[in-house]
Amino acid sequence: MYRLLAVSPHFPPVNAPDSHRLRISLPHYKDSGWEPRVLACLPDADSQNLEPELLATLPADLPVNRVRAWSPRLTRRVGLGHLGWRALSALARTGDRIVEQWRPDLVFFSTTQFPAMLLGARWKRRFGVPYVVDWQDPLVSDFYDRPGAPPPPGGWKYRVARRVAAWLEPRCLRESAGLLSVSPAYPEALAKRCPWFAARPALVLPFGVSTGDLVRARAEPLAPPPGERPAIVYTGRLGGDMTEALTGLFRAVGRMREETGRAPHLHFFGSSYAAPGTTRPVTPPLAAATGATGLVHETAGRIGYLESLRRLAGADALLLLGSADRTYAPSKLHTVLALEKPTLAFVPPHSVVYDAILDAAAGVRMVELNEQAAVSALQALVRGEVPPVRFNPSAHRLDGASLARLQADFFRRCISAP
Repeated sequence: MYRLLAVSPHFPPVNAPDSHRLRISLPHYKDSGWEPRVLACLPDADSQNLEPELLATLPADLPVNRVRAWSPRLTRRVGLGHLGWRALSALARTGDRIVEQWRPDLVFFSTTQFPAMLLGARWKRRFGVPYVVDWQDPLVSDFYDRPGAPPPPGGWKYRVARRVAAWLEPRCLRESAGLLSVSPAYPEALAKRCPWFAARPALVLPFGVSTGDLVRARAEPLAPPPGERPAIVYTGRLGGDMTEALTGLFRAVGRMREETGRAPHLHFFGSSYAAPGTTRPVTPPLAAATGATGLVHETAGRIGYLESLRRLAGADALLLLGSADRTYAPSKLHTVLALEKPTLAFVPPHSVVYDAILDAAAGVRMVELNEQAAVSALQALVRGEVPPVRFNPSAHRLDGASLARLQADFFRRCISAP
């Protein structure tokens, strides 16, 4: 049995998106020949995003070592609010002791807290333990440099963060034994910026589906608020990169109401990562500009992961939104498909999301990003002509057990590579 130390600063009961790949895989690692142990932060490092119910989805005998990160009230004064930096020294101290005494065969960084990945090179040099990184988001991106892209958020803070990211990226990768990625675009971009990295083992593996999560969601579905049916539900972030898809959709429902007197209602939940009551909805101005006021309902504050699945399970139909960044890979994509509801997908052709939908499911109504196509799709939904999605996670190797086996094979490949 190989030993695997998984480093994930965000970890249940914290419900951050970057913790779910590891959470879904952990119950199946032992069956694939790997004994896991987790190094994480104490939940009070992210106390606004706690979901205690997630603890029940972990193996009962899983060893979890938790460290205390510096308080953001102290570190923000010097510009270090990011959890990866705040927890770095504590992760290093506890990780040194675990690696020296427990002697894992591999360290696996499954997180978007990229500064923590700096510890991989530390432990390799000190103890000879190889490490693999899980690239769930791009650390360095040229999205805002592309023609037609919106202006970057944050002003001077964005520019500083970009310089830090450019410094950090090669240091996370330089001595790694391999790369796990959710998007095929990420290793391609990394190979261009870091040519020395191109020969390392790499595996593109999308976010998976937990059958246990689906059972919980279907057992207690949350119906949308009263309104015109069918009710279409979307859970997850709404960023500026989704404006084109939202505009076409809102114009379509506004036009349907104008022409026929009725239109389906659109419900958006958890559109921001901010705590409830600390952020404003993003859809009202866009709905007002497109004639969709009263048809669009948004709960902007962050909601729990399992609550989001229960919202989807209680809907009449589901919505998938693509991004102007065609490399974007949403974490709940395959879980939405696995709920097997009538689903409309407003996504750009030949994007990561578009290709993943075609590869993994049948019956999704793919909608071009224009008003007429959206009207036709919504009318078909109202008439009951959009069938439920047909999806089998195990057939596509997207369930937790299959993904854990693929990771286990990749881990063995990485530790045996020269």
